[in-house]
Amino acid sequence: MPNLETITEIASNASWDVVLLLGFVIAGFFYGLWSGRARLIAVLFSLYVSKLLFENFRFIDPLTQGREALEIFLIRIAVFGVAVIVLALLFARILPAPKSFVRERWWQIFLLSFLEIGLFISIAFQLLPNDTLFTFSPLVNYLFASPDAFFWWLFLPLPALFFTIQRQ
Repeated sequence: MPNLETITEIASNASWDVVLLLGFVIAGFFYGLWSGRARLIAVLFSLYVSKLLFENFRFIDPLTQGREALEIFLIRIAVFGVAVIVLALLFARILPAPKSFVRERWWQIFLLSFLEIGLFISIAFQLLPNDTLFTFSPLVNYLFASPDAFFWWLFLPLPALFFTIQRQ
């Protein structure tokens, strides 16, 4: 846990990557409002399943062998992204129609969208081949790249699902 000095240093030296991540979270919120709860849940399920499949997908190593770090990252994120999109489309077909959910509340959508974007960012950090490719601020590393942060981003959407998919 960072102390007050570390937090003050991070806050006074905010970098552009923090601003970009904040913009990404805001875009995720508006995506949540636009897409609705059912699509958010489908994408969340697809993130979990894609992460599990990607970790056990051994065919990616021959694709990335002998390539530069940036190419490796782009190939890995593309394969992961395709898996998320395909699975989200499949999950959207099997999840109940949005009309079967309780009336959508903005705070539930914001919570789910925020946690989904956080999980995606944390997974993207896990897909980076090494730390020398990009350098991020200590705040971004603490919030998304650390193993503890990854665990919390992986865990927190699960209890949020209980608040968002309650039936009438």
